[in-house]
Amino acid sequence: MVHTFLQGVISVSIFSNSEVYYTDIYRYPNSEKILSSGNGDKSLVERYLRACKDVGFDVLEISSGFLSIPEQDWKVLVDLVRQHGLKAKPEIGIQFGAGGDTSAEELESIGTRDAGWLIDRAKTFLDAGADTIMIESEGITENVKTWRTDVISKITSQLPLEKVMFEAADPAVFSYYIQNFGAQ
Repeated sequence: MVHTFLQGVISVSIFSNSEVYYTDIYRYPNSEKILSSGNGDKSLVERYLRACKDVGFDVLEISSGFLSIPEQDWKVLVDLVRQHGLKAKPEIGIQFGAGGDTSAEELESIGTRDAGWLIDRAKTFLDAGADTIMIESEGITENVKTWRTDVISKITSQLPLEKVMFEAADPAVFSYYIQNFGAQ
């Protein structure tokens, strides 16, 4: 069981390391795989967090692209991550059920959440001790017919920019963020 568990941590971390866009590069795993397979088992999450720390991770991304996690549970996860000596980075988006192979048409038919919902959650998680908020690109700049720069503007005007990290899955999007907000 432990071998399988650590193997999962390693495979997740390798995938996640390719997605780091900070100037001070650090390693972090994405937690969605553990959350979706843990069936609410807190001890599994704690073992995962200890293994992440032991392997040398600094930051844990708490992701819920395909999960519905109540806000209070997110806050508990942020606190657990911090208790294990890691920085918490919740990933929040306006598009539910997004995935790399989901078409813009499919996502459009599902609809998106209001930017205010995202901003309120981000503020809650920052107040709970999250180090950084990752903004999921789907529904904003990925798998959309037109970029939602209105959402980007709302986020950057209502959240501290030094605490926000936008996912940029495509070079044009990456360039947009650098041109409009700088390299930091």
